[in-house]
Amino acid sequence: MQSKSLEKFHSLPNIRAGLSEGDLRKLYSLSLSQIRKHAEFAEYNYKPASFNIRWIYGYNPRAGVINLKDSDKSEIFYAAGNCGVLYDWESDQMRILQGHRHVVLFLATDAQGKWLVTGDSGPENIIIIWDTTDLFPQKTLFSPHGSRKIAKICLSADAKYLMTLAYADIAVLHWWIWSFGYDVPHATLEVDISCDGVLDMSFNPNDSLQFLLLTKQDIWIGTAKKIFITERGIVKETDNYELMIRMPTRKAAPEVGRLTCFTFAKAQIVVGTSRGAVVLYSATVGNQDNVNMNYEELRFIKILKIEQIKINVIQSVDGVIVTGSDIGELHFYDEQLKLLYWIHGFQVDSVRGISFDMIRRSFKILDPKCNKECPCYEEVNAGVDPETKMLRQKLIKKAIPSDATTANKPFLVRDFILCTYNEGVSFVNFTTESLHTVLDNRIMRALTLTVHPEKSLLCVGYSEGLIELHNYLQHKLFVRLDLREKFKVIIPPNDDSIKGDFEVNYPELSVTCLKYSPSGLHLACGLDTGELLFLDPITIDLLTPIPFKDTDHSIKEINYSCDSITLAFADAGRTVCVYKYDCNNFQWQFVGKHRAHYKEITSVFFLPQKNADGEYKLLSLGADRMMVEYDIGDSSDEYLEILSLDRIDQMAIPLTGIPWPTPLEIDPEHCRTDIPMILVANDEHKYKIINNATTMTLSTILGPRFEHPVCRIELITRKGEEDDQEQKYLLFATKNVIGLQTFPLDGNPWKHAGLLGHPLQVCGGDLDPYYCLVEDGRPGWLFHEIRDLFYYIQILCQGTFSPEIRRVKDYIPIDSLPDMMRALGYFPSEYEVENLIVEAKFKVFQRVPSIEIDFEEFFKLYINHRPAFAESVKKVRNAFRQFATPNQNDEFVISRDDFVDLLSQNGEHFSRELSWYLLSILYGQSFEDRAALPEPDFEFIPEEITLTELLTNIIGVQDIETFSDYSTRESMVSQIATSSESEDA
Repeated sequence: MQSKSLEKFHSLPNIRAGLSEGDLRKLYSLSLSQIRKHAEFAEYNYKPASFNIRWIYGYNPRAGVINLKDSDKSEIFYAAGNCGVLYDWESDQMRILQGHRHVVLFLATDAQGKWLVTGDSGPENIIIIWDTTDLFPQKTLFSPHGSRKIAKICLSADAKYLMTLAYADIAVLHWWIWSFGYDVPHATLEVDISCDGVLDMSFNPNDSLQFLLLTKQDIWIGTAKKIFITERGIVKETDNYELMIRMPTRKAAPEVGRLTCFTFAKAQIVVGTSRGAVVLYSATVGNQDNVNMNYEELRFIKILKIEQIKINVIQSVDGVIVTGSDIGELHFYDEQLKLLYWIHGFQVDSVRGISFDMIRRSFKILDPKCNKECPCYEEVNAGVDPETKMLRQKLIKKAIPSDATTANKPFLVRDFILCTYNEGVSFVNFTTESLHTVLDNRIMRALTLTVHPEKSLLCVGYSEGLIELHNYLQHKLFVRLDLREKFKVIIPPNDDSIKGDFEVNYPELSVTCLKYSPSGLHLACGLDTGELLFLDPITIDLLTPIPFKDTDHSIKEINYSCDSITLAFADAGRTVCVYKYDCNNFQWQFVGKHRAHYKEITSVFFLPQKNADGEYKLLSLGADRMMVEYDIGDSSDEYLEILSLDRIDQMAIPLTGIPWPTPLEIDPEHCRTDIPMILVANDEHKYKIINNATTMTLSTILGPRFEHPVCRIELITRKGEEDDQEQKYLLFATKNVIGLQTFPLDGNPWKHAGLLGHPLQVCGGDLDPYYCLVEDGRPGWLFHEIRDLFYYIQILCQGTFSPEIRRVKDYIPIDSLPDMMRALGYFPSEYEVENLIVEAKFKVFQRVPSIEIDFEEFFKLYINHRPAFAESVKKVRNAFRQFATPNQNDEFVISRDDFVDLLSQNGEHFSRELSWYLLSILYGQSFEDRAALPEPDFEFIPEEITLTELLTNIIGVQDIETFSDYSTRESMVSQIATSSESEDA
């Protein structure tokens, strides 16, 4: 089948030769995805993703909302996080545009709504142009302004031209004919506007070669023109363009305020201001029928005061000009700026955006002579609009708005999308002046969420004390609770008050933590004030009129015991508080608290095991690398007792932890099934399985190597579709990536997929997935080095000068693992060596310890235990300066004696004799030189050791310039590259 498709594909030139010019243009206009979809020869199998975004709550008001409603669909286009969203609010369907790594801040579209543009403004910003017919990215511009961040984007009405703006010392414009496919702009222009000075930017809808920039004080009108050259006295047109721009001067009027918005209205530009005035610019005076605007003749005309409050939005549509004010007023003016109409049917707060339907309204007005319902209404044929080719809408004259003129004429414009400051996004039906909420989202940060364990309920907490309950299957908001309103304080007026006004004080609070209990019967809410509330899990009604106030610090994490009877939370003040539910009185009671960590708490959770007193075990992990177990049963008088306090790591900081169950498939005859375990994710991109009873590390596994380490993990299960067996997955989250990982955890990079990356094939066999984790993959020098050292260790174990026949085995003694690791450039501490040996011997569950290890197991141990990323010179320099002091040249140095003392007295120290022996080897002393030197003599070391000396002669860095900060992004790229190379090999 595949070969037939290739034959048809290669026959394209012959097919193309038989096509007409019109057919060819149609073929070339098709996107790649359309060709794959419709062409006979294009059989293409898309790789399925591990998981996709189904729905996004909320939107980014900074990027705005674009109305794409036409006769076929009722879509709006907006940004949410790092995605663009197309939402059909009538059919409740959402299509997600994924492709950005950073937050999408800029949106644009053409006049027909066929082409969409999304842009982000991160360190590696990109612009993507999408085709709405299939949502295929037609063009992607990578870092269009180099290292500078994008500030503005606009697309011409005919979709031919794209303009981007960034800032160096001044504004820099790039002008693109994007459909040509070039990665460099066709024209560039620097404009003398300071950083962040441009408020808005747009093309002239009547002339795509003209554009306008708006600042707080002025407008800048620009145009693109082809460059002409003269050759031998003949003027010739080139394919190159240049940009020109000028600033029309205007009358100074302080009462106008600053400029806020603008619109093109035929041959004039109307600019709104912060004090309710409009500034008019035009190239002609009087007759405005001509829509052409001369770039060089555009000049200031006049200033008109039309409103009393700031104008936030101004638009031109269907021959009228629309303004939206800071107090929610919507006014409609004619082209001479005479007031025609204003909205009566509803009132909103501050207007932040107006976007009209893509097509104009087609209608026929019926005027019955009586006031009764027209009996022939259904029989009237309104006909088809010759311009839009749509059936006209039938409207009764008395039921539609009329303008404010003496003629009282019917007044109709298109329906539109209205964006407000604090009431979300709504659709306005102009004929009925009705407001339909499309996105009911407040402009505030979502800080926490929790999901009901049995019902399709999602509870979200916000930064301004708001709590929302959603049904995530129906995509509906059930109820909203404003805690600031609940806890407001009303102060009555004094007896001598003249006005008699009541004073209302709203508390400053944020919802920082929400958590459903495992039974779904409890819903806890933690605030940044340290207060703890309990809400009804179904209606989120407040169940604790007086909050628990047992800490003054923000509550960070809440967890329940398995029976939902005990609750514990950790706050920002490094304190753990415990509460118990009284099943007789149906009330929560405070048990006690304790501050056992000296650095922030990173995780607090209950274990499924119980103590001797019948209480579930409670653990907390901290940035101090300590694991604390609490004794709830022995706690009293609001004091939480500690059962144990142990250090679980030497260098890595635990970021999160969960109870870790024993796999059901292991054989209890040969393996232990009673080991109490927890899974910990640390800041070195590693997972560790720890025996929480002995604090011994049972296994170290390399975790997902994204830009940030895993900081949240959750164990999830689902039943298989065929055998109904439970399949387990590890749900993980980093700072900006969410992903899934299949079992068992073994460091296999093909077993996890992140949302922001491109998923690779899951579950590779043997060592194939691990080759991409070593430099240059399987064919590279490092893999061959590992293999050679593995066999060399066998020679050493058999005896270097042994006369017996050499036997190549598949395993080496476990005791030789530390030497193998050091020979490969990974230098574990004694603490890490102990964990390494224990893991290799017992393999977590094994009852009888092993004494040998094969090559595959050793390779996995090396990959999982070595640092996920290379050490940086910055880290070494910071450690060096902890012990160094500046000399006369202000250079940090360590004296020879201090350096030797550090090695022999601090940390996992050496004896002075061993330090002398090792340093003499590192400094190139031969056997005869060492024999001539007395053992305590360290004169071969410089009197002052600098960082360069430490790196070159002691640590042994060959080229300090290459020993630089390690880039995670480069690591990920090289990982994928070496993986593909190894597969080809």
